[in-house]
Amino acid sequence: MALRGLAVKLFSRMQSQFDYARRHQRTVLYHLTPRKLANILQNELEMRALAGTLKSRPFFIKIEPTLRCHLRCTGCPFHGPSTEGLTTRLHMTLAEFKRLVDPLADVLLGISLSLRGDSLHAPELLDMVRYCHERNIGTAFPTNFSYKLSDEKIDELVECGLDHLMISLDGTTQEAYEQYRRGGNLDLILDNCRRLIEAKKRRGAARPFLEWKFVRFAHNRHQLEDARRMAGEMGFDRFSWMEDHQETYQRTVAQSNAGAARLKRGAPCFWLYRTMVICWDGRVLPCCNDHFDMGTAGEQGVLDIWNGPQFQELRRMFRTGIVTGANGLICENCPEYWGSVFYRQSN
Repeated sequence: MALRGLAVKLFSRMQSQFDYARRHQRTVLYHLTPRKLANILQNELEMRALAGTLKSRPFFIKIEPTLRCHLRCTGCPFHGPSTEGLTTRLHMTLAEFKRLVDPLADVLLGISLSLRGDSLHAPELLDMVRYCHERNIGTAFPTNFSYKLSDEKIDELVECGLDHLMISLDGTTQEAYEQYRRGGNLDLILDNCRRLIEAKKRRGAARPFLEWKFVRFAHNRHQLEDARRMAGEMGFDRFSWMEDHQETYQRTVAQSNAGAARLKRGAPCFWLYRTMVICWDGRVLPCCNDHFDMGTAGEQGVLDIWNGPQFQELRRMFRTGIVTGANGLICENCPEYWGSVFYRQSN
């Protein structure tokens, strides 16, 4: 209990910098060990010291199982025809996934199986979840859930060891829902949700933790409270909502421009210390911005990239406040970083 209490206190202090930690504290408590806690503490000290080379390793990572998605959500560049012809595969294999996870397994608290695409398109997704469950690593992923899922598939989602499933539902009527999630079928999604909730009840299962995620736009904001009510009546574990990312993005960019954006010396970006993002083809990113290229994990290895020249250069850049290289220009214009800087300055 003392171990868990210390972890909750630490993660509460980190919430303003790392929202993933706040949203996934439940996963932390399931999968925490003394070794993982020691890595977190060392990581915190290294970030405060603005270290360039780290002895600690990332304790949450994102791995993209697939680039494919069958919906055509407005504003998303990675849907439908845009993925055709790029390659014959567009998904990660279980063997590739294991090679990425194994070097970090003893310190990983959780893996978000998502970036672009819809995770359920990955043929071996649930095998990846099972592998993580066997290694005491938490798993979560979002999905539009607009699939014709068999009862067997629904049962698999309950039995595979998945910790957290986030279902994107941006409306309570088909008319409102499909304005953004084009190609999605609201009745199909709601039926899948009801069957999944019933499957959990039959087994007395606490997991996966089911979250209804609602993105609020001008066209659906009047349905927010109806959606919250539906989620409670159906038996979801959580209802959450967020503003349209484009509105938030534009607002933060305006803030950073008004403040004559420059990297703040000594104000590190937490992404460079606590996590990394790995695309389906092994390309490593420091965050969710897919314009970076820190190396390819299949060729160099995850740990070599973690302390490789690209990561060291970015960490050094935040220590000095001097922008260097193409990667540095991406950081300088990042609204996520500037949003966190403004948040810290106002508190």
